[in-house]
Amino acid sequence: MLFGTRSEKLRRQVEDAEALLKQQEQQSDRYNSRDNDQQLPRQLRQSRHRRPLPEHLQGKHPQQYLRHYHGVLQADAFAGYDQLFSTERDGVPLTEAACWAHARRKIHDVYISIQTATAEEALKRIGELY
Repeated sequence: MLFGTRSEKLRRQVEDAEALLKQQEQQSDRYNSRDNDQQLPRQLRQSRHRRPLPEHLQGKHPQQYLRHYHGVLQADAFAGYDQLFSTERDGVPLTEAACWAHARRKIHDVYISIQTATAEEALKRIGELY
């Protein structure tokens, strides 16, 4: 593990905060009845009939192209890469070399929502890189 247990702890805190934000957003939509509000543009309303992702956004191409690759992969936040880093991947999962800009954005979201000292420290350390 590149950064040890601190990065794992921070990753778990980020995931917990994202789950909390998602839950709050769902509750907010439910109470504000965003799905039935005719004043909102159609694209912003919650759809009960979600369409499946188009094939080019399902992540099939990265999985096929990199199926024999082992090692480290630097990728952006495209969800299609997630399966490559999963322990459920055939063979060995790839090691993700994430982009600091994406990581900082996620940590900043956590800091804005719950303002933990850990998130603040992470933002300071990332700032020192630049």
